[in-house]
Amino acid sequence: MKKFYDRVAEGYDLRNSCPATMRLRRLELKAIRRFARGRVLDIGCGTGFHLGFLNGCVGVDSSGAMLRKALENHGDAALVKGDAELLPFSDRTFDSVICMHSVLNIVSLEKASSEISRVLKPGGFAVVSFASIHDREKRRAVKTESRESVFKRVRIEGNAMRMRLFSRREVSEAFGRCGMEDAWFGSVFSLVSPVWGSFKPFSARERLLLLLERILPVKERGRVYVMAFRKA
Repeated sequence: MKKFYDRVAEGYDLRNSCPATMRLRRLELKAIRRFARGRVLDIGCGTGFHLGFLNGCVGVDSSGAMLRKALENHGDAALVKGDAELLPFSDRTFDSVICMHSVLNIVSLEKASSEISRVLKPGGFAVVSFASIHDREKRRAVKTESRESVFKRVRIEGNAMRMRLFSRREVSEAFGRCGMEDAWFGSVFSLVSPVWGSFKPFSARERLLLLLERILPVKERGRVYVMAFRKA
């Protein structure tokens, strides 16, 4: 996976400036601004998008190319090379942890949630976003041993990768086993099908549907979930 992100690092910021990604990032930032406080760890910081919204944040990523781009974008950022499944930090180091933009879908959920809990201080919050299971995705995906999660094959800039998609309950239970409790839930793209990497603006109809997503009780049908957890 490190090699994959090394290959796509150069075009990462441009590709993720598309309308679909920016709509997701608005929801992510809503949760971050509500729950992230004190000393914050950004797991899978990539090129550093979220670092610009947090003071005193430490970014960690397994890709050296991504960290170099993050340093270009935020010259004063504290950046560390490391893996979400084995974080290079002591226990109870951070007041908050964020892990955004589908990092959980490409690492071990079980190991990553355990590591997040380990480095988080009691009473601290973790904010995560991840690609979720949707009925259409289930029909195209390869089933795993879990009755809820599935794998989906995707291509990014011609590079193939495989993502594990999760239900809300599956992620909630994984964090719960690590002593963390649900604090907040949000979702996006339940009524609109996002086209990742496309720079075509949302149509008037799609903008209306995106507005309805914020009103109607269809949150658990979204294609991406954003959740916050509190460590007991």
